[in-house]
Amino acid sequence: MTGMRRDEIEDVVGRALESAGTAGGPPGTGQYFFAIATAPFSGGVFGHRMTNLAGAIAGQQGARLPGARRFERRRENERSGVEVEQALITRIEALAD
Repeated sequence: MTGMRRDEIEDVVGRALESAGTAGGPPGTGQYFFAIATAPFSGGVFGHRMTNLAGAIAGQQGARLPGARRFERRRENERSGVEVEQALITRIEALAD
């Protein structure tokens, strides 16, 4: 998308969001993912600013970032391990044979 004007980008994103419709599960809003490599446009500043913003949000009492609990649980599982019932281990080992 190099060389697109802001209004062209807005038009592309707007049309894509319109076409997302109401497909999918609850809440029936459909989904659309639009990824932009920000470094060419910001000289690498965007990532630094987003890191600072996330830190500022996370530092507020009662605030949290989406996914923060999931990432903390993952870190805890990596430190402490995860309990798995022997019956499941046996089933998995049988599939590996």
